[in-house]
Amino acid sequence: MCYRIFNLPLAFYSLLLFAILIIPQKAKAQEWSEPINITSQGYVKYINQADMIIDNNGVLHIVWVERFENTTNSILVYTKSTNQGQDWTEPVEVIFGLGYLIYNPVLALYSDNTVLLSYFSLKAEVEQSRIFLKKLEGDTWSDSIAVNGSHDYTYQFYTHSLAIDSNDKAYILWPNANLSNTLIVTYFDNQFNVIQSPTDYTKRFNIQKALFDKNDVLHYSGYCDKTVGYCYYTDGQWLPFNLINGSLYCHDFMLDKESIPHFVVSFGLHNGSTKYGYYLNNEWYFEEFFNGASRFLSLFVEQNGTKHIVGNFWNENSMLLYYRKSNDNWTDTILESKHSIFNKLIAKDSLLYLLSNIEIFDKFSYLEIRKLAIENQVGIQEQPQLVDKKINIYPNPANETVNINFVSPEGQATIKIIDLQGKQIFSTTVKNSNMGTFDFQWNRECTKGNVAPTGIYFVVIQTGEQVFAEKVVLL
Repeated sequence: MCYRIFNLPLAFYSLLLFAILIIPQKAKAQEWSEPINITSQGYVKYINQADMIIDNNGVLHIVWVERFENTTNSILVYTKSTNQGQDWTEPVEVIFGLGYLIYNPVLALYSDNTVLLSYFSLKAEVEQSRIFLKKLEGDTWSDSIAVNGSHDYTYQFYTHSLAIDSNDKAYILWPNANLSNTLIVTYFDNQFNVIQSPTDYTKRFNIQKALFDKNDVLHYSGYCDKTVGYCYYTDGQWLPFNLINGSLYCHDFMLDKESIPHFVVSFGLHNGSTKYGYYLNNEWYFEEFFNGASRFLSLFVEQNGTKHIVGNFWNENSMLLYYRKSNDNWTDTILESKHSIFNKLIAKDSLLYLLSNIEIFDKFSYLEIRKLAIENQVGIQEQPQLVDKKINIYPNPANETVNINFVSPEGQATIKIIDLQGKQIFSTTVKNSNMGTFDFQWNRECTKGNVAPTGIYFVVIQTGEQVFAEKVVLL
């Protein structure tokens, strides 16, 4: 079946395509589920740091570092859930740090669903302390790969950022040993390359986060010396930092669907103020939503503009609170009366997940996850308008080779394969084979050379100024 759409702006393409093919569901429920423990609550271990990512098939991946009291040993542990966090696989020890400590595990995702992990190892021999990478392909972890130059590191902070662009190039950012600048290395085709770093004095951020937007612009924000800064990298150049000053102690940021950066920041300790804001047209806009300080903040902005914020907030007691802003109104909910030392919000389709690390008596902690029903966040990147053309795709569903057949008077056509996240995983140009008929066989190979995993994809064909598309299911 093909679909015909007349005289509509390109900005509506993704909405219309999903209305026809996917039909997003809206959820009205605004209550968090009961938490599910990822680790036990026993007084045995301390969860030092953690991270979570959701792949293209909706599988939740979590890593964390366990430390045992009065030892220099640490373990990097991994688990996953294939049913929206209800059940989890038996935890796997990815790395056992015998005699050394592991810090700051960060997860990112390649277009072919390969999970990339970065982490920092602090060893007795300083020259051996550095950032490492590991890949998870299927259920198998690769050997660790040392990041070039990462021995020049700020050891007292053990922090770094990891982000992957649409071409599957990974960017690793970290402050160097004397906080004089931020070092940035790219990793692509098993090769490392150094790129230009920001030139401002605030380039030394020790707590930081990096995100790519839909146009492959790298947005970077960090905290250092009671100052939060934001800048971005595009066309090989960093724009100057834009600073928020005023006794800041922590923050988080996220991009909305228009790539506008949104922030949550805590001013001062204990008797401070927590504010939400955004940066637009070279101006900061902030509003206070909590009269008090906070830490371990996480922010998520829905496509409809609803803001979600969680963190450890101080009033008379320290507790895990959830704030929601919709239609200019703030609401708040107590999630835990206990002290959280890590929080991360992340969404997939119609669910918003919250991963928290809950501390017990300053020495032990455990991970828990809960979820909230929200509007569907799935979107296809904008493409030219569709026209009424006949595409034959067979077999569909397909196990291996997909045959693509269509007719056009044009001499050549471009075929693109796009996944449900709007990422282009394959592209080729084909020519007429016989009297305007095009025949092409796609063997599920992606641009990187890997095989496209099971899922729903769109075959998008452009001939001249016209574009037509069809859905294909890979088994």
